[in-house]
This record gives sequence, structure tokens and C-alpha cells, in this order.
Amino acid sequence: MHFRKLFQLWTATLVVGCSAALGGCSMFSKPLKPGAFPWAVELGTSNIDETAKVPSEAGALGHFLKAELATNNGDHDVAMKEYEAAVAADPSSALLRQRLTMLYVRANRLQEAKQQIEAAVELDPEDVQSRVLLAGILSALGQEDAAVAEYEHVLQLDPKNQEAHLFLGALYGKRNQFP
Repeated sequence: MHFRKLFQLWTATLVVGCSAALGGCSMFSKPLKPGAFPWAVELGTSNIDETAKVPSEAGALGHFLKAELATNNGDHDVAMKEYEAAVAADPSSALLRQRLTMLYVRANRLQEAKQQIEAAVELDPEDVQSRVLLAGILSALGQEDAAVAEYEHVLQLDPKNQEAHLFLGALYGKRNQFP
């Protein structure tokens, strides 16, 4: 099942249970029924590692949940592995690729980050956030012409995007090019 559809189904039916498993939230009053979502309870522990079992039917969503929990706990290595597994389970998800890209950037794995975010942009060409991320990675890799073109494309999609204006201006200034 496509990650986005699975995620919508999960949020529509299990968000109350998952929230209880993850420590609860004042806006959710229903507790998790025993056995209703057992792997969420296991994943809701404070120590997220590879021992937390995700049922095979959870697929990308299970890996996504483990990755988010690991990220929130500051364990970026586990988060990266889980996002890699999530992308492998659902390669058509631009969101999963974007999240993996951000972890690759954090780990200074810019070529891998570029590959993932290019795939995300191909999957969802109108996603401004992915395009801004791609432009930043291109700039960091010294591919300034491509970065400028990407920021300009962002501004076609979202003329008021402050990040694109700021970074595009910085690239123009670096080149002594003032349109």
C-alpha cells in the first residue's frame, strides 16, 4: 500500500492509541486498549533500537514511526536506518525521501542526500520544501548554477518564499551578480 494512504489510514484510526503509547497527550483521552496496537507500545519505550519489532504488515509506516521516535530521542543513526528501510518499503513516498535526505545532510552525506531529494522532487515536483532542500544541497556541493536555477523555480511556485529569496540573494552576491 502506498505510504501516504497507509499513513492517512493509520492517523484516522490509530492516532489515539499511538499517542497513548508514546506517552499520551492532553487532547487524547482514550487509553490504548491492550493488544490493540502492541508494537506501538514496544516502540513507545524510551530506548529505541533495532530490538523493537515492527510487524511486516506495518511496512513503511512502522519504519517511519521507529525513525521518528529515534529522531526525537536523538538517535540519528537508528533514525537513518529506519528511514532507509521505510524508503525501501515505499520508494514512491516523497515525504520519506525528504526525511532521509535531512538525516543524510546532518551526517554530511551530501551525494546521497542529493540522490534522495532529487527522487523526492521527481515524485512531487510542486513540493517547495523539497526544492529548497535540493537547492541548498546543490549550493553546498558547489553546483551554484543548478542551485540558482532551483531557487528561481521555487520562486515561480511560491513567489513569497523567504528562504529562496534569502539564499538566492546570497548566491547572487557571492557571484557579484545583482539582477
